[in-house]
Amino acid sequence: MGTLTSHVAQLCGEIVSSRNQRHALNENLAQETRHLKTAVSDMCADFAGLRRGMARSALNERQAFLANLRHAVHTQRCDMQTDLAGVRKAWAGK
Repeated sequence: MGTLTSHVAQLCGEIVSSRNQRHALNENLAQETRHLKTAVSDMCADFAGLRRGMARSALNERQAFLANLRHAVHTQRCDMQTDLAGVRKAWAGK
């Protein structure tokens, strides 16, 4: 009976040890999960800030392009009006 008892005690000890290791593993996984959630949340916040900056920059570039385009079109229209006025004078013989 002594060996059976010692084997049962050893088995019980191994079961308890395995249970403790499993509990420690679960705690470690939970802690790592919390750290990863925080890291992902921070990364998403960084991405959002970068995206806002890029959108702001793109908006400024588009507005500058449109302002330049308006100026170029206005200049061409003025030149066209001047040319047409010259053509009208030439046709009228003035």
